[in-house]
Amino acid sequence: MEIGTWPTAGFLSELYPQLRQLGLETNIAELAAFGFTVLPPEKTGPAGLTDRLLDAVLRISRHRARVEPDLSDGSSHRDMRHPLGQLMRFVLWEDRVFEQAMLCPAVLGLVTWLLGPNCVLSLCDAMIRGPGVNRLGLHTDDIDRSQPILGPDITSVNTTWLLTDYTREGGALAFVPGSHRWRREPGAADVPVFTNELVPIEAPAGSVVVWGNHTWHAGLPRQVPGLRVTLFYNFARAYIQTQEPFRETCTQEALDRNPRRFAMLMNQFSLFPFKEEDVDLTLVEPRDRYVSLFDDAPTGGGIPAWTGRRRSGIPAFAQPTTSPLAIRPDLSDLTTEE
Repeated sequence: MEIGTWPTAGFLSELYPQLRQLGLETNIAELAAFGFTVLPPEKTGPAGLTDRLLDAVLRISRHRARVEPDLSDGSSHRDMRHPLGQLMRFVLWEDRVFEQAMLCPAVLGLVTWLLGPNCVLSLCDAMIRGPGVNRLGLHTDDIDRSQPILGPDITSVNTTWLLTDYTREGGALAFVPGSHRWRREPGAADVPVFTNELVPIEAPAGSVVVWGNHTWHAGLPRQVPGLRVTLFYNFARAYIQTQEPFRETCTQEALDRNPRRFAMLMNQFSLFPFKEEDVDLTLVEPRDRYVSLFDDAPTGGGIPAWTGRRRSGIPAFAQPTTSPLAIRPDLSDLTTEE
């Protein structure tokens, strides 16, 4: 079928042809049917990207733990108590290669399909697990445990980059296929039953696993020598509070060297939180505009960083004309925020 510019389809009439160009139709179907999918290395980036990501994560591990990671034996991370092993939070700014991976067209295309074009980055973490009996229990990634029934739509998407080969014995990520349709968190009675239904991800380094926050999953214990190394990005709908402060820490230099979609992922077009001002209309349209997955042109100063954006007071056009506020000299020069 030929896809036209169909206003009734919104951004999908622009996104879907690009997903088709990338050969992602099967991945879209797997997300709908099973709640997760795996992108092979040939779709996730240029040659050498996985090695650069692995080197960066190992360097961060050395710096934060003061221990040399032992890739061959895994003794450096053996029998760790944390179910994720060495968890390294907020690594995006540690190496520019993480910025490059985040913008991978195939991965970002599936994230956009699930969350829309104005989604934002919520987490960028790295994990290293060694041999041991510890495992990550069965769960969803829905953070709000106060509701017995999850909402009809997913609110966040996880993308896990496999920086080493994943096998069942190697402590693979594992899923309960179709569980995303149940719209609930697994209970205590579910764990012994559905643990036996877990399907492990067995895929080579360079693959990327994508799933929404409703899908039940777990992490198997690593039973063989060596390390399981993972880079993890979590994306969320624009109205969700991010788990790490990318908007506040993104520098003007980072915005300048990256394309427009990077600024969107950094939440630079956010309308919230308000102070005295009203909605900045200059941000509404750019925030919701579809940006091509293949746009890699640096903005070069075209987008000001959120931290440096002027936030003016109450806009004059929002004041009642019969109020004394409308003629007060100290409000005469107020404009909408720029």
